[in-house]
Amino acid sequence: MKYHLAQINIAKARAEMNDPIMAGFVERLDEINKIADNAKGFVWRLQS
Repeated sequence: MKYHLAQINIAKARAEMNDPIMAGFVERLDEINKIADNAKGFVWRLQS
């Protein structure tokens, strides 16, 4: 039988995604998601 371990991270943003305070976070999203998507054992993530 095959099993998967799930992890969920929930956070409250400090501001809207287009607010300058969020710029550093938004700028790195694609980079971080690419690393996660290519990680050994990675199965799935919610994409919106």
